[in-house]
Amino acid sequence: MSLSFILESNGPSEQNEVNVIGTIIYLTIVVVLFIYAFVRGIERKKIINNSKFIQEINKVNDEFGIEDYSKTLKYHRYFDDVRNYRHFNPDFFLAQVLIDNLESFKRLIDNANNMNVIYPKYLEKYEKLTSTATEDDAKKIHVRFSRYRKIEEEYFTRNKKDGIFDIKFVVYWHVENTARKAKTKKVYTFDDAKHIFNSYYRKNVKEDNVRSGWIQKERSLMTDSLRYDILRRDGFRCQICGATAQDGVKLHVDHIIPVSKGGKTEPSNLRTLCDRCNLGKSDKIE
Repeated sequence: MSLSFILESNGPSEQNEVNVIGTIIYLTIVVVLFIYAFVRGIERKKIINNSKFIQEINKVNDEFGIEDYSKTLKYHRYFDDVRNYRHFNPDFFLAQVLIDNLESFKRLIDNANNMNVIYPKYLEKYEKLTSTATEDDAKKIHVRFSRYRKIEEEYFTRNKKDGIFDIKFVVYWHVENTARKAKTKKVYTFDDAKHIFNSYYRKNVKEDNVRSGWIQKERSLMTDSLRYDILRRDGFRCQICGATAQDGVKLHVDHIIPVSKGGKTEPSNLRTLCDRCNLGKSDKIE
């Protein structure tokens, strides 16, 4: 019985020792992983601060200032009776909203056009960037060359801009009364919105308004002095294709929002286009 008593009394003590050893091992692993992550973080910072390749990446991104642009614009129309709800035309409603907010819509158009012109040039220059790092560069900051190059490639991939310009218009129409409550929606892309704007504006603007004295007055504001200021502001270069007079094209000053559609003759609504792009645009809003 004395032997049995000894064995029973030693059991909990051995279990406690196992628990203590397990805890020590666990804490050791945590500390090692923390130190490892800390050291790797220091290495990464040293590589980023010393890599000429990464400096060139930052330089190109700063030069073009590309920022991804994604936004959803929502509009609502409410009805008391089901009949009007069922006959609601969301396309016409969106066209009216855009016409009533020409300045805001124009800014979106400017952003889209700038992205279309600038992003291909950015992408071409970015893709040409290459690393010139050597093993000596890695040795100077006491890191392995393979680690040095891996960080450079990761930085290149993560900092490449996607050139996203994603604008969506969503029209909701509701009916709310004692008998029924319902909601419907229709989603439009940015190109959808431009098409609807052009179609409905042409359909609903009368010819005599298009040729009114106000239109003539706006066109008369395009003086030689203003035309030269716009050409100089745009670097004497087409804002769609980038062509200059040296490329054999003739440059024009174009109304972004056409005068016939409410556009004004002011610098914010003017840009330089070559004769080919201007002819292709005609009186459309881009």
